[in-house]
Amino acid sequence: MNSGLFNLDALAQTAHRLKGVFAMLGLEPGKRACESLEFYIKQQDVSKMGSEIHQIDVFVTKMLQHAR
Repeated sequence: MNSGLFNLDALAQTAHRLKGVFAMLGLEPGKRACESLEFYIKQQDVSKMGSEIHQIDVFVTKMLQHAR
């Protein structure tokens, strides 16, 4: 699974692992975002992948700001 600039296999593995981390920590919004990302990867919908990656980035950034 490879689409242009994205290595979809690597992205899928990363999303899956990150989903597990969010689940272990009880961070449901992050887990759901990763589930959506995995779905868009399977659909090879690059625009929605980008949007979901952005949502995950925003979520993690907010968590890090609260941790300080």
